[in-house]
Amino acid sequence: MIVVLLLVLALVAPALATEPAVVQEGFRNFRTKSGYAKISDSTLEITQMSFAEASTGSLLWENYEMSFKVTPLELGSQYAGFSVFFRSLGGHHCYSLNVTPTGVSLNRYHGVYTDRTVLASYTSGIQLGETAEVTLKAEGNEFAVFLNGRKIISAKDPLNMYPYGHITLRAELARLRFEDWKVEAFEIQDPELRRRAELGYGLPVEVADGQMHPVQEGENEPENIVLIYEQASGKNWITVDALPYVTYISESYQPLDWFFDTFLFLGLSAPGGRNFQGSPYAVRSDYEWWLDRLFANDKSGLWAFERAVGNNKYLLGDPDYKANVIIMIPYPNENPNTPFGEINGVQPVLSGNVQAAAKGRLSVVEWYINEVLDRWEKAGFENLRLIGFYWNAESIDTTGIDERYLPEVGKMVREHGLKFYWIPWYKAPGYSQWKDLGFDAVMLQPNYMFDHDISRTRLITAASEARKYGLGMEIEADSTVFTPEGRERYLDYLRAANSYGYASGVLKAFYQETSLLANAALSSFPQDRELYDITYDFLKGNFTEKLPIID
Repeated sequence: MIVVLLLVLALVAPALATEPAVVQEGFRNFRTKSGYAKISDSTLEITQMSFAEASTGSLLWENYEMSFKVTPLELGSQYAGFSVFFRSLGGHHCYSLNVTPTGVSLNRYHGVYTDRTVLASYTSGIQLGETAEVTLKAEGNEFAVFLNGRKIISAKDPLNMYPYGHITLRAELARLRFEDWKVEAFEIQDPELRRRAELGYGLPVEVADGQMHPVQEGENEPENIVLIYEQASGKNWITVDALPYVTYISESYQPLDWFFDTFLFLGLSAPGGRNFQGSPYAVRSDYEWWLDRLFANDKSGLWAFERAVGNNKYLLGDPDYKANVIIMIPYPNENPNTPFGEINGVQPVLSGNVQAAAKGRLSVVEWYINEVLDRWEKAGFENLRLIGFYWNAESIDTTGIDERYLPEVGKMVREHGLKFYWIPWYKAPGYSQWKDLGFDAVMLQPNYMFDHDISRTRLITAASEARKYGLGMEIEADSTVFTPEGRERYLDYLRAANSYGYASGVLKAFYQETSLLANAALSSFPQDRELYDITYDFLKGNFTEKLPIID
């Protein structure tokens, strides 16, 4: 049925209304989350050489003609430039006009920047300091691109995979100025397609067969893992902070039941502006600082959770209860002219030659794991159980280094009777090869929460990928949960879990920035407190809402 619908849409262009539903001139209706995108009525300027974007329109936009002028003010490389995402469902579910100094291409993306089909291309682009006029027309499954009044691309997508959606202007490592924006947009006429768009969906998705990562038998096997950020830019957790996660608390802060069963301790920011996940990379002294923060103080870090469990297990009538703990492994890499620090008297090589870097990174990880295990044994926790390590990088590098040593890391972790966990971003490099990379369990990020232009279809495609490759799922929240739109997006995660069978019995991680759920628990606003209660009900199988169904 899905194939038939695609073919019908491809062969029969929807009838156009006689007048466009929207005529937009200027940038006043654009929206952005980037501080580098400065919007005025007459211009959109990307003020830093970066990746930044601004969007307009809605899922109801079907056919349109847009035109604008663009001036590249600074380009980071010959591949830098800009893209126009159109008929977009958000998150690289779209068509895209990609423009660089060396050429122009019209593409169909499939949910991630590394997965695209080139529909047509042109071998000349736009140059630094020169203003170009661009026009793009989309009608049915046919597209035309004009550069300075000359048609340079005429293309057709036989699948018509994206028959409707909004528009995004995106800078790609470039500083740009856009001017003279105009779009004439026609809304969806087909009743079935319009209904799908109104409910926030793209075309139907055929969900893959297969099983997501099941919860394993045993008292130390996790089901609901909450991410706990201990880092230089965040708070140092104390017992009162841990309590709303260890236990489900009443509005008067009284523990009523256990809540999350597993706590994943990780961090991003290190002292001095360095980072445990990306550049500029943390050095050995940062690793030691983080472990000191996690272990050394008997009132904070791991000890906060030790006490939160110990203080309540008799109150809750469960004296043998222990909470599970997973601890991050920072991503080992090095900054130019900044040595990592000696490991067993040797300065490890962490970049450059693939074989040498893989050996050096493995030596860092081995030292770190042994350091964690030594500190854990000395701490003598009575209420916490270490069950594994977590790989802090959210994708696998493309140089071939990671794939050389990660299987050895997994082997090393398992030799200590522990498991190796990972939570990559949506369709990140390596996500489908996780078993070969040495991981024991992987949870996929849908990344639906963080871009409100992404359609509900992303939750369905993420569930399909998880089924296809045997993954668990991450449920995500950011500070917008305290707004009506953000709240609905968070609830959509829970609804999707009920719709696609991973609400229970499947491994899940919960990202909630630093302490959103605790903030909700203590909020004096009933609608915010309700988010905390709903999350608890979800974990206990008592929140049963599903995603809306298309009639």
